[in-house]
Amino acid sequence: MNPNKDTQSSNRFWAKAVSNALILVIVTTSLLLCSLQVFGTFMRYDDEGYMMELVGRMLSGKALYRDIPIFYGPFYFLFKYVLHGALNVPLTNNATRIISLITSLSVSGMLGWVTYRLTRNVVLVCWAWAATIVHLRIFGLEPGHPQELITFLLTCSALIAMSLGSRTPSYLVSGFFGAVGAALLLTKVNVGVLFMGSIVLSGLVGLSGGRWTKLCKRPVNRIYRTRRSWRRM
Repeated sequence: MNPNKDTQSSNRFWAKAVSNALILVIVTTSLLLCSLQVFGTFMRYDDEGYMMELVGRMLSGKALYRDIPIFYGPFYFLFKYVLHGALNVPLTNNATRIISLITSLSVSGMLGWVTYRLTRNVVLVCWAWAATIVHLRIFGLEPGHPQELITFLLTCSALIAMSLGSRTPSYLVSGFFGAVGAALLLTKVNVGVLFMGSIVLSGLVGLSGGRWTKLCKRPVNRIYRTRRSWRRM
């Protein structure tokens, strides 16, 4: 037997065991913290109750923007109609908060996978997961808010972008990002505009052979030089 091979096998085994244990601890802790945040918090301004009331009025047959005063787009209400109307999920505080909890964990998991695809580093994956859980604590303050749907759509776009290969047909890529952009525009206009703008800019950079890349770098370089000159003063 080769002692070097045995040592390497043992090291790989313990490295994998420690990685799995770390992931298990992070996932369990995040699940516990998310549950406490979602089910143990109630805010005085009660966005949860406000959005539930609007969704309930929509499900009862009231017309958006005529009978229901709201400045969010119709896609959010379409999602709620499918969820609570077609799928018959009860429109209750408990159901709303469970959906919020599932959304938080799903977004954290997807961003953790994106981090793994970028780095292949389990520690960074756990860090990304934990950081996402911390930043998404606002979901527990405002369950049922459209920001949950917006965050989920943006995270799905990042996940799909990481999963697409160079052989993926361009019409599938364009169709997917166009659908996500349309859903964001019809949920919250400013988020949709920023998302579509970033997609268009990325396409221009990729198709122009570096010309747009140089053009985009100019304002960044100017800001950097301005900040350096201010520091010298």
